[in-house]
Amino acid sequence: MRRFLDSAQGQWRVFAVFWLIIAVAAVVIAGEIARRDARADALRQAATATALHAAVLRSELERHRSLPLVLAQDPDLQALLTDPDPAAVDRLNRKLDALARETRAAVIYVLDTRGVALAASNWNQPISFVGSDYRFRPYYSEALRDGQASFFALGTVSGRPGLYLSRRISGPDGRALGVIVAKVEFDALESDWRTSGEPTYVTDGDGVVLITTVSNWRFHTTGALRPDRRQRLAVDQTAGRADLSALPFEALQPGLIRLSRDVPPDLYARASAPIPEIGWQLHLLSPAGTGMARAIMAARVLALLSVALLAGVTGALATA
Repeated sequence: MRRFLDSAQGQWRVFAVFWLIIAVAAVVIAGEIARRDARADALRQAATATALHAAVLRSELERHRSLPLVLAQDPDLQALLTDPDPAAVDRLNRKLDALARETRAAVIYVLDTRGVALAASNWNQPISFVGSDYRFRPYYSEALRDGQASFFALGTVSGRPGLYLSRRISGPDGRALGVIVAKVEFDALESDWRTSGEPTYVTDGDGVVLITTVSNWRFHTTGALRPDRRQRLAVDQTAGRADLSALPFEALQPGLIRLSRDVPPDLYARASAPIPEIGWQLHLLSPAGTGMARAIMAARVLALLSVALLAGVTGALATA
């Protein structure tokens, strides 16, 4: 062994093995450091995008929440509910139609104390709500009881999902005359979010997906629903025929998750933000796999080149 180490060939072999071990260690360590930093960057970017999406959603909700509040004070509505003559109904139908176009509400309608729609912005359409009975909907009973309500569900007539915002209409003596309802649909918002390439979904307090850029996820859940809650959703006709099954991934898992269904297969950074005004939670999945792989590869290559350069300089000095 000593004779081997004393020979120039043996010394160079030991030199090569030593630097090979250093190179492997450097590549592994640099890759892990890069992985950790890239993961933190991906989660930070996802959190930033989530905050922006949440701000847009809050703005949209606030804009529409004020509509029933203002309309509940409208004397035309109070007059109609006190004396629903055909002329008053026609005037209010046209007024609500114009207002729905101006505010981009899907539909605005007035319910009497029986839950029957007396006037609606879609009065002249095949799916007109006029004459329909909505007393089974929570937004009607809760508004009468509490003064206001919000409820997300599929439309029983249109079959389109949306948020129903309602407000009790009271007479001068405080007696309940009826309920004003504005339905908000989020197709445009979902479309805008979809262009970002970051799958986004909004859940209610039970973990049911309401708004989403991935249509297959709507009315799925982030976890198992209690039997009584599932029964309540069925009675309220919230999700139509949807089976309220779990999402095809661990929706509440923090950090990074890998998806291969319904969205481009990738590693995604998951972030969420509360929407406390309505008890919702917004979740965003930001593609992170490609960016992380590039960062790790760049760090490994740089580490390998650095070790090779250092080994070359050391070898040159030893030879000299």
